[in-house]
Amino acid sequence: MTTSVNAGHAEGTECVHCKLDLPFELPLELKQSAHERDLVIFAGAGISTEVPAVFPQTVYSLAASRLGLKDPGSFPEVMQAFQDRFGRQELVRMVKKKFDHVDSFPGPGTNPASSIASSRPCLTCETL
Repeated sequence: MTTSVNAGHAEGTECVHCKLDLPFELPLELKQSAHERDLVIFAGAGISTEVPAVFPQTVYSLAASRLGLKDPGSFPEVMQAFQDRFGRQELVRMVKKKFDHVDSFPGPGTNPASSIASSRPCLTCETL
């Protein structure tokens, strides 16, 4: 069964909210565990902050830029190259700076990460 987080949004739209609404397969085991109230989901902090709709520069693009890479490669390769050149502390500082920026917003209503990740109906698409 394919599940859509924001089923009421318009398909094929370029809306900043709707274009992030991606279908996914929910494994039967997860459904059963949820119905049995035997499921815990751990989602990392900042899981929606690495999309260009929220922040034009991702940790990946910042690291690749500092390394001067034209064709950066995979995320793990870039992070490893960054750590090899600048050290683990500098990598952690760069990531922390990103989270500090997210934390600088006054509340959930104005935090770009929380507004992108929300499942509320899209007002842009409702007017189409």
